[in-house]
Amino acid sequence: MLYAETYLARVAGLGVPVTGVPGMQGVRMARDFASVRLLVVDDRALEGLVGLLRSVRTGRIAVFGQAERCAEAVEDRMGWTSTTTTSMSLGHLAADPVTALPDGLRLRAVDEHAEGRRDAVTMEQAVAVASLADPAGAGDPGVLTRDLTASMPAFRFFAALDADGVARATSGVGVFGSRAVVIFVNTDPGWRRRGLGRAMTAAAVTDARARGASTACLDASASGLSIYQQLGYRVIADTRRYSRSGEGLGDGGPGRAAP
Repeated sequence: MLYAETYLARVAGLGVPVTGVPGMQGVRMARDFASVRLLVVDDRALEGLVGLLRSVRTGRIAVFGQAERCAEAVEDRMGWTSTTTTSMSLGHLAADPVTALPDGLRLRAVDEHAEGRRDAVTMEQAVAVASLADPAGAGDPGVLTRDLTASMPAFRFFAALDADGVARATSGVGVFGSRAVVIFVNTDPGWRRRGLGRAMTAAAVTDARARGASTACLDASASGLSIYQQLGYRVIADTRRYSRSGEGLGDGGPGRAAP
């Protein structure tokens, strides 16, 4: 399965041992292995997942809809919060996807060293768009800025700037061998319904293809599902994405829409 293969390629790059049983794969992180990052695709993983949950204190667990018993096992544990997304994949990256931005906007790369540079975009500016686009889901801006910055250079981020230099949309993409992961697609509410989300996603895909990727995966919100389908992505599963934080422990990656 392309989505699962892409997930494995990404977590393999985190530099910790990959763990896996039938129906589940991922990594155990932090010095005491009390943090996990897991993908559960079906209920064959139930016994292994329950065993991990006895010692895990923090992390992220994505559970496909068909793994109902595994989802129940996570929900039975205190402290895990969840959101629902649609996991999607694109088996072939188009050579020339449509990338035209609406009039009045220009595409720029987000640069962690951009502070004070004219016409440059900081991660703080990009995160501000995410906070506007999804105030409840974006989380703490400082934490999100830190996590996304830490994911560079494996991930690259882009923003669409208006005539005043204000960021109005974002996207990001990581490349892991031939596989890409698209994340962080956000649009300022005042700029929606102009094709901006589609253009920013296509810009991310174009960058991924230039870096050698031939396939891509992403996780879509309900509002973004039709945009990705127009670009050729197909639905893999409705996915419950569980997260739990812990004092001094992190799971090593950005907190926005990624496998």
